[in-house]
Amino acid sequence: MDIQAAKIELAKTILETESASLIEKIQELVSNEYGLSNDQMRAIDEALAQVERGETVSHEVVNENMHKHYPKYFK
Repeated sequence: MDIQAAKIELAKTILETESASLIEKIQELVSNEYGLSNDQMRAIDEALAQVERGETVSHEVVNENMHKHYPKYFK
C-alpha cells in the first residue's frame, strides 16, 4: 500500500470510529514530536522542575549508596 492509500485508510478509520480513547491517542501521537504520552511528558516536566529546585542527588552519592547497599555487585 502506498503512502497516499495508507493516509486515506487512516482518515476513514478516524472518521468512522466512535472510540474517544482512540481519538485521544491519535491526538497525543500527532501533537507530540517525541512520541511520548501525556503522562510521560508530565513526568519529564516534573523531573526538570525538581532539577531547577535543586532536588537532585549527585552521581557520586548514588554510586556510594549502590556500593554500600549492594557490595556483591561491585567486587
